Amino acid sequence: MSVQGDEPKPAHRGDTDRFVSKQSKFSDPVWILSPTCRVYWSHLPEQGANIEQDEFEELMGPVKDLACILLKEVGLGPITLYLEILAIKDLACWMLSRPVAIRRYQDVSGPLLMEHIEHLLRRPALRRKKIDASGRVKPAAKSTIMRKVRALVRLYDYRDRLEDGLKTLPPDLLTNQLYRSYKGEIALDGKTLPIPDEEHRTLLGAAVDFIRDRTPGIIKRFKAFMKEEQVIQINEILSQEALDETDRKELEKVKRSIERVLSYTDGEYPAGMRAGTQPWVSRLADNANVSFRLCVVCLKENTRLRHMLRRRRYDAGSSVNWEESDLWKDLRLLQVSCFIVIATSTGMRLGELLAIKIKGYEGLLYWIRSTLIKTSPNVAGEPAFWLCGELAAQAVRVLEQLHKLIPTSLKTRTKGDPTWLGDSIFRSYGWNGLTLEARPTPKSALYMRMKFFIKTLELSVGHVHPHQFRKTFARNVVRWSRAPILALQRHFKHWSLLMTDYYIGIDDDLITLYLDELRGDSRERLRQILAGECGGPGGLISQKRLMKMADNEELPLNFQGKEWAGTMEEHLDEICEEGVVAYKCADFTTCIYVIGLAKCGEGGPKAHECHPTECPNSHILVEDVPFYLNNIRQNQSIYDRISEAEKAGPHGISLLKRIHNDITAIRPLVALYTEKLWQLQNHYEQLSESEKAGSYGVILKSRLDRDFAALSRLPVGEDV
Repeated sequence: MSVQGDEPKPAHRGDTDRFVSKQSKFSDPVWILSPTCRVYWSHLPEQGANIEQDEFEELMGPVKDLACILLKEVGLGPITLYLEILAIKDLACWMLSRPVAIRRYQDVSGPLLMEHIEHLLRRPALRRKKIDASGRVKPAAKSTIMRKVRALVRLYDYRDRLEDGLKTLPPDLLTNQLYRSYKGEIALDGKTLPIPDEEHRTLLGAAVDFIRDRTPGIIKRFKAFMKEEQVIQINEILSQEALDETDRKELEKVKRSIERVLSYTDGEYPAGMRAGTQPWVSRLADNANVSFRLCVVCLKENTRLRHMLRRRRYDAGSSVNWEESDLWKDLRLLQVSCFIVIATSTGMRLGELLAIKIKGYEGLLYWIRSTLIKTSPNVAGEPAFWLCGELAAQAVRVLEQLHKLIPTSLKTRTKGDPTWLGDSIFRSYGWNGLTLEARPTPKSALYMRMKFFIKTLELSVGHVHPHQFRKTFARNVVRWSRAPILALQRHFKHWSLLMTDYYIGIDDDLITLYLDELRGDSRERLRQILAGECGGPGGLISQKRLMKMADNEELPLNFQGKEWAGTMEEHLDEICEEGVVAYKCADFTTCIYVIGLAKCGEGGPKAHECHPTECPNSHILVEDVPFYLNNIRQNQSIYDRISEAEKAGPHGISLLKRIHNDITAIRPLVALYTEKLWQLQNHYEQLSESEKAGSYGVILKSRLDRDFAALSRLPVGEDV
């Protein structure tokens, strides 16, 4: 007999009218997630032809709840969510097609789950392109298995919020070495593992050194190559309008003349192709006695003539294989170096990096401008900005220097051309002996160029996926800065804070550093509290308690003075050893959490339920004073604008109470904060006139004037 409430409640099943997207509600049989992505809940996969429709739809009920969680809370994109739903549909069909059908996810054991993965690895191909030239079935790709396994793990992670979910997972699913088969090791985390610190240091150092040492020489050689091969003149000719009828008739004569000059006679060149210092195309036009314009057009339209010219150049000792030239290799290495620096400095997605265009940064703080695609409601994406530093801005400037030398070609030659990226600063350079084209770099090419960079520079670095820079950036920001996770979410352009938390991940070194930092910050706050540099309810109680201890000779009378610093440190050591921690609670107080006294209840401290001017656990420090001065100023401004009747009513009385509480909370700190403001005022006076006129000087002056004015309006006496 089960007790009511033991069964987990569904996540969203009760609210069937809830919108999951602009076009669809939770109860709809088809979810329209985006213009190009729809989920048909009753649609069976191809391998589920013999499955009972009713049983399949029953298994889709919990999946709908899970999909709503992943869409609204985790912030998965439409395509990612669609693929994970397909993976769970595969599991449902496999469960129902067994000799003894399994009708609940919670009845799937660990060994059965591994059997399902084995089934996925060896399942016959459903599409023609899954079969190789010899007629054998291609094995499943690592990314496919990883995606399907990740969907199963989600069905396990959210089991307590679903009507039905996986109750167990095989131990191998919880390790990085997920499964060993004929395809080798398949890592569960895959491309989202951060780059190891030592390897990342090696990779970034090599990229920075290459940009600094090789950029001027590469650009100089590239300009010389373009001048020697008349790239600009040839591109201008080919960009002009099509030939008229007269030129078209003349073109046939030009073809015969060029062919006569380039042809062999008994293994020797005819005397017509004379040596010279002119560029090859100009020399060919002169020897064939044709115009340079028609010579270029003829070579462009005739592949055979271009091959003949390349052969003549090769026999003459001129380099004609572009992809074996040192310039081609150096251009690739330079672009990969810039990519590594920008990806390390910003953590942008690969598509966002490849969409950076000319003049891709602006402002004193270097905002990189690109196109947000993944989390944008628009299919074509939308403009967005990412904050970066001087190093990334320098890398963007290098790519812009290359971009200015030759325009980007956006003609679509094949179906897979990345012309949708537009005029990107990341480009691939191709030369066919006549024309030099710069085309947007596709994602697949960047994967190979990363390997090329590591191999060419002989770096002691393993396989690096471009997306790993994003997770490495998240880890480094949390590890080495005080930026809140909310700021990181906005920088990453995530829909959900949970997704940002996933990118940060669990890092033993990071946890150790965090705990050390927490203890150090806590000790510093406790030092201020023991020195009497605190306000708030808890601060006033602490000061009275310290005075009482001094009166009872439990502490020296001038315990708070500098000469007793040693005694204070000994007392701090005792407090910290006893496990006392001073938490920073949001931006307005420090909390020494005691359960029975806490206004935020148990399980605290809770910043969103904090009552800093009422809770006896609250200790307000000097760094918190600007927050309360701003509160006092805002509440006083509101109070002054309301009518006399409202001032006498509940609203007016509430405003006065807030003002009174804030003033009482910071009163012990007014003298100390005033002293710090005067120190800042002296610092401002020492700035030069140009520094005072700059952004730093203007902001500092504004803060000084604002806080001095706020302090001057505080009541001098004990009463408000």
